[in-house]
Amino acid sequence: MPPPIPFPFPFGMRIGTDICHIPRIVQSFYSKTWPRFVRRILTEEELANARSAVTELLDEHEGIVAARQQPKGPYEGRGPNADPKKLDLAATFLAGRFAAKEAVIKAHPHIPGLSFRSIVIMSMQGAARTLDPRAESCPPVALLKTRELLGAGARDQTALLSISHDKDYATAVCIGFDQRMVDWGGAWTEQDSEISEALGASKTSEASESPRIPEDKNGEKSDEDEQAR
Repeated sequence: MPPPIPFPFPFGMRIGTDICHIPRIVQSFYSKTWPRFVRRILTEEELANARSAVTELLDEHEGIVAARQQPKGPYEGRGPNADPKKLDLAATFLAGRFAAKEAVIKAHPHIPGLSFRSIVIMSMQGAARTLDPRAESCPPVALLKTRELLGAGARDQTALLSISHDKDYATAVCIGFDQRMVDWGGAWTEQDSEISEALGASKTSEASESPRIPEDKNGEKSDEDEQAR
């Protein structure tokens, strides 16, 4: 007599994890397309509310581009003009976000088209009112803009995150759930309303693939970066 079928896991929870090599992110800053790479990882909401070395590098880059457009403007060379410490801080932050969003995608295989552009990382403290992707010390959560991805009756949802750094690596773990297995009972809390108002309506994700990390040190488009377009 065959053994009984194992009892299935009774909850609609899933776990995702990822690890990112920080030096690869540092290397990507010397590609011509590094600003585009950053914007494929961070959403406009995250960039608008972030106070980090990443946004400082983007601001510097935009200033350099503007200067190059002047007839006698200074030429600053390729890559970000930043000291190594600033590059390390920016790469550490970005690697944490990269690993976190990969972990979110792995924890939600049931959501078609889920991408970096449909995931917003925010702090757990005041998540309903502000986006704050600054410090890894604040417990982060991920907002998944899933209403248009899952169809009628679906809602945007959140997932729990843990992001850690150790030397050259950033790691992240995500706990997510399948909202199709949850009986909401039609409840709509005050916090739901605040999150909806703060973040606005969902937008369909721009791409289903994760960004690829450029690896060419010479400022030319790498094969991986070309695939990410």
